Amino acid sequence: DDEDDEEDDDEDEKAPSTETTVFEKFYDEFKNFLLMGCHEDDANRSKISKLLRFISTHTEKQEGKKLTSLEDYVSRMQEEQPAIYYMTGDKVKEMEKEIALEVYSKKELEVLLLDDPYAEQCVSKISDFEGVKLRSVQKAGDLRINWGKDEAQRYKDFTTMYKPLTKWFEKHTANSGVKIDKVEVSRRLVTAPAVVVSTEFGFSARQERLNKVNDQQDAAFSTSGKVLELNPDHPVIYDLLQKVKADEEDSSLEETANLVAQAAVLQSGFELDDPSIIVNSIYDLVSAKYGVDPKA
Repeated sequence: DDEDDEEDDDEDEKAPSTETTVFEKFYDEFKNFLLMGCHEDDANRSKISKLLRFISTHTEKQEGKKLTSLEDYVSRMQEEQPAIYYMTGDKVKEMEKEIALEVYSKKELEVLLLDDPYAEQCVSKISDFEGVKLRSVQKAGDLRINWGKDEAQRYKDFTTMYKPLTKWFEKHTANSGVKIDKVEVSRRLVTAPAVVVSTEFGFSARQERLNKVNDQQDAAFSTSGKVLELNPDHPVIYDLLQKVKADEEDSSLEETANLVAQAAVLQSGFELDDPSIIVNSIYDLVSAKYGVDPKA
């Protein structure tokens, strides 16, 4: 009998929690109601936020790809990590390739991957969870990363070093593909030359597309100015700096800058105001490669 009891205990330990399974079924059925409630119910938002579950860069690496609660996310945060990070998009696989994620991947910081429009609206209303701020990795401003002293000094030095280029770029954004309000040195890029991000209170690329489709009144506002961030470690950006310092009127300079900006717009998930601009630029490059006059 004792042996039978031990076998039963072993089976109980291996068996999955019924409570968890029930909650997963409940959440799958009612998650949209919880997300909408989180967005609209100011009085109960903090209670509802404890029931929410999300995909993250951590859960995507786990077998079975379980969802995570905000509470579990906080329990895994790195020492002195100042925020809960999240990003939004149409598909998880696409978000994992976004260049705005580069520095977070490099530093192994967990990021929530919100592929549901309701989730984006909900999270935008949660100012903090148990005292920890939530921060979009796709927006300009403070990235809320605990930078080391060397990293902080390096960024300060780069900002000064690249001032001639960022000031020049801000005067030459007419053909960047979207309205650019500001150009600055980036802290989020590792390998990509540039990225376009929303202003702190602007809409994400996904929300902009939804607003256009739904023809919402704030669609025009949602496509307002962006911030173009340049990677100071990239050879193309460094070359642009040297050319600006040598001759601001160099005709090839603006052409290269436009291509960099337009490519960043597309790679960041936004839509070009006029796709023909980048198409014509590509044809010009192809013509130049083969020594053909594109206007012949």
